[in-house]
Amino acid sequence: MWQENRFVAFGSDVSPQPAHRATLNREHYSGRATMQKEFDTVWTKAWLIAGIERDLEEPGDFITFDIAQESILITRTEEGGLSAVYNVCQHRGNRLHIETSGSVARRHTCPYHGWSYALDGSLLHVPDRERFSKGVDCAARSLKPVNVGARNGLVWINLAVNPLPLDDFLGSLVGELTPYRLEEMHVVREQTCELDANWKTVIDNFAEVYHVDFIHSQHASFVNCRDARVDLFPYGHTVFRVDGYVVNPRYPVPDEPPPILSGALEALGLDPRDFHGRVNDIRRAAQARKRELGRRVGFDYSALTDDQVSDIWQYNLFPNVIMTVKPEEVWIMRPRPHPTDPQKCFFDKITLAMPIRQSGDDTSLVLIGDPEAAKAMQSGRRPEREVFMQADVTSGSVSMTETVDQDIFYLPYMQAGMNSAGFDTAVLSDDENRIRHFHDWLSTWMADRVPRP
Repeated sequence: MWQENRFVAFGSDVSPQPAHRATLNREHYSGRATMQKEFDTVWTKAWLIAGIERDLEEPGDFITFDIAQESILITRTEEGGLSAVYNVCQHRGNRLHIETSGSVARRHTCPYHGWSYALDGSLLHVPDRERFSKGVDCAARSLKPVNVGARNGLVWINLAVNPLPLDDFLGSLVGELTPYRLEEMHVVREQTCELDANWKTVIDNFAEVYHVDFIHSQHASFVNCRDARVDLFPYGHTVFRVDGYVVNPRYPVPDEPPPILSGALEALGLDPRDFHGRVNDIRRAAQARKRELGRRVGFDYSALTDDQVSDIWQYNLFPNVIMTVKPEEVWIMRPRPHPTDPQKCFFDKITLAMPIRQSGDDTSLVLIGDPEAAKAMQSGRRPEREVFMQADVTSGSVSMTETVDQDIFYLPYMQAGMNSAGFDTAVLSDDENRIRHFHDWLSTWMADRVPRP
């Protein structure tokens, strides 16, 4: 069996089939005209994940989100709602906050001239207001609002005047993500890497597994990427469902569990020797064992199917979110366009983990597969964001996990090659249909042909 692809509609009114066909040429990945058109038609019209709702628990808590040349300020208001505004003072345009997160008592105050605004963006105070001989209209000079919403523990913003409703944009994906309970998870790591690659080059990398056998050889011994199930949704979203605790059937099934799979069994308290000649039984055994361990330490798997308990499902949410989902841990990866250079982007990786209920052994830490994430969870502190360059990853001084590090090594070479006179257009296999679906929908957005229910 090979990768299965199917189109999935959001109800009867919205087809998953895009209206346009993209040409994946040099201009598409490197052109400044394309970059500007993407800003005008995608970044200012699609819903974007701006942050994690848990970072906005109390009135006055705020986060900032930068997309291209814009900065957005999102705040928990005194009434308990969310406010999103452009992060720019209405006096002379200074950024109100340069921090990525923080908390204010009752107002945002511009550090340059002291203009202050309520948590909802209303202008409250102008120092020496009497010196403005023409007066200051506080209502007209309040911060400019941005559409904001929260779903599945994630904060979404939209810069359009009349956007597609968030629930219509996400459709059935909200329900699919609900059993994972992202809203209960904590941020245990946040990283941002500046890459020498267009943001779409990053999306493409995480939209196909054709490359896995060649640069991620370790995957062959614990996941089955070849036989993944792919769903293609309206608006450009896709889901990729990969079996875990298995070996790649492209190769002969070994008599003994390979080292990575043996380590996973031992971590769950299972003896690899019990699976001599039974490697294909490991996945079901791991599902049952994880449910047993979960009951001991408070991981609730009851709303999840057996497949969700053991497998790795990746949700690519248009335009720029790659979400790798497991019950205990979620990666939210997000390439953002550089404000001036189409050959660069900022690549964010936010790791969420379900809270640990301490037990007498390390069972709860085992279920969180990332040791560093487990340490952060034990500390009880929300980590600061790490910011670094691509060279820091390729030199080995910083890691975004082995697999992502391997991708980062190759992405600049992919970008450089697409600038070459030796490259005309990309050619895609049937196992790269997620790339095709994404780019065709991107072209549909850019042509202003996005349907509404």
